[in-house]
Parts: sequence; C-alpha cells; structure tokens
Amino acid sequence: MKDSWTDEGFRDTVREKGREMVTKTFTPLFLKNLQLPNRIVFAPFETNYATEEGVPTQKQIDHYARIADGGAGFIIVEATNINPEPRSKATPFGLCLYEDRFIAPLSKLAEKIHSLGAKAALQIVDKTFKATQKKPADATVDEIGRIVEYFVEGTARARSAGFDAVDYHWAHSYTVADFLSKRGNNRRDEYGRTLEGRMRMAVAILKRAREKVGKDFPLICRISGDEFILGGNTTLHGIAISQKFAQEGADMIDVSTAGRIDDGPDSYSRERGSPTLDFPDGCNVHVAEAIRKAAKIPVITVGKIRTPTLIEEILQEEKADLVALGRPLFADPLFPRKAQEGRWEEIISCQCCNTCHRLYLSDKPVECALRMKKK
Repeated sequence: MKDSWTDEGFRDTVREKGREMVTKTFTPLFLKNLQLPNRIVFAPFETNYATEEGVPTQKQIDHYARIADGGAGFIIVEATNINPEPRSKATPFGLCLYEDRFIAPLSKLAEKIHSLGAKAALQIVDKTFKATQKKPADATVDEIGRIVEYFVEGTARARSAGFDAVDYHWAHSYTVADFLSKRGNNRRDEYGRTLEGRMRMAVAILKRAREKVGKDFPLICRISGDEFILGGNTTLHGIAISQKFAQEGADMIDVSTAGRIDDGPDSYSRERGSPTLDFPDGCNVHVAEAIRKAAKIPVITVGKIRTPTLIEEILQEEKADLVALGRPLFADPLFPRKAQEGRWEEIISCQCCNTCHRLYLSDKPVECALRMKKK
C-alpha cells in the first residue's frame, strides 16, 4: 500500500478497508448530562473572523453553521479571550467574553450550531504572556489571582450564552500553558519549582469554576500532552497533569501537543503542533492514548487525522473517545456526512499545507488553500 498520508494512499485505504468499518464513529457519547451525537469534533481553530471588538460576525456564524450542517457532532468554538485588560488581547480579530455584553452575540452562535444538530463548547483563553512577552516568573501573585477569576467568570458566561461545555485552552504557548510547562515556568515560589506548583494556577481555576457552575456543566481541559521541546513537558508530565485535573473535577482532556515557540516560529515544537505532510497521519494519537489509560476519563485526540478509516481505528482500538479535525473540516465541512453516507471518494482531503495556519498567524481571515483555488 502507498503511504497513507498521500491522496493516492487515501484512495487505496478506502478500497481495501471498506466503508462498513465506519461504525463507532457515528455512535453517541455521553459527557455528564450532555449527549454528543457522534465522535467527530471540530477542533478549536481561530479564524480571525470576529470584529475588532471581539463580536462574532455573520461570516463567522455561517462558518460554524457549515461545519455543524456537515455532520460534526461536537463543535469547539475557537479561543475566546476572557481577560478585560487591553494589553492582554494578542489576537486583533479574536472573539471575546470578558464582559456580560458579549453573552448575547455569542448566544446567537451557539443557537445556530444547536439548530443544525450539533453540540457546542466554547474554548476560553488568556493570552497575556503572548501579547506582552512576559513569562510566568514576571507575574505577581495578585495577577495570577485575577487571571484565575477571569477564567471562572468566563466559564459562567459561556454557560449563560448557551454553550454545552467549556474547553480551557491550556496548551501550546499561552498563559496557563506556560505555567504548566517545565520549560516555560522557572518560578521559585508556590506557583513553580515542582509539577504540583506549576499546576497550582490551573487547579485553582478548576476548583473555583466548579463551585461557580455546579457539578453538571462539563469542563474540558486542552493541554499539550507532550511539548516536544528540549527541557519541556514529556508525555509523563502530560499524564500526571491529566490525572490531577481529573481528580480536581475535569470531565475530559483535550490532548493537543507541542506548539511552543521558545525556539522560534519555525521550531520543531511549533511544526509538530500543526503537522505537515512530513509527519505521518495520526502522529500524536499515542500521547492521547497514554493519557486516556492513566487519567481514566474521556479524551479527545487531534493532529493530522484525515481519513474515516483512521478515525474508526482510533476509536475501535480505544486510543481516544473523540477525534478532533481542524484543517480537514476547513478543507471539506461535509467530511463527516460524506463518511457516514459512504461517499468516501468525494471527501476533499486536506493537504496539510498550513496555509490556513499561516493566515491565522498573520492576523488575516483564515481560508483553505483548496477552497481559495476554486474561487
């Protein structure tokens, strides 16, 4: 068989394995009182479609409507800023939820997703360190406390806006991720020194949020299960972090990887976070599998997963409970529907060229290169 990550290899996989394999992919999953209609997740992928104020535009609502209508069962809406301090906003056209006035416009987005049969989580994030070039060692204890409360209030607002869950963006190179990172956090007080200290901020958010929203609202933690950078967190750290979060009330771990920029924008860690054609399909699934076995709560896996066959194999072999697709659903929002209906040859296969990712990093509206060619 040809390499599975080439288009020709994809077609061979379809012919050899057959459509009858796609069974578990389209079974429901229960997360507390939330029933997800299938196991395909739209990964949180920032679009730069919001207004400068941080309000969703009609283009943004239409974008998520296409994904929901295409059959993805669970949509995690892109990273949304919960810090009201102007200097903290690193993404000029990113969504915001740092005040109650953002609840109504975001509720329209949640309602649209629900009307098309999908469930919706809102990813919330603090990007202060990225925006200000600060490190964990630069933050005062009072500042840490404020950020904790921003996450807690953001969680409550997401629930008020009608979202079914929150996804905490504690991965890659954002504020809480930097605190969790062995590479990023060199504090010598109670918020550093040891893994327990590095987790203290995140644990405080989980505890306070659970008190705020009660036991039934799902809290999902997105982490870098392995940072893939010298001196950074390994899978063993990812396992320990996930176990602690599970003990403190997390309902699911959203396992991303890498994405650190300490060694520059072209570093291995940055590239591993958005795997190109140089990486095999599903190159990060083993990290999610290890975390799932140890933490004993549901996990989401993500990273260059481009075929119905691979999704089904991951689920059948119990390497993850949900499979997130980001770039593949930008390339073809109808991917899930086509997979379920057996129209595999019609799926537009993501080329992993990262045009979409480069546009996001340039603060430009995100588009798929394949769709741009058709215009």
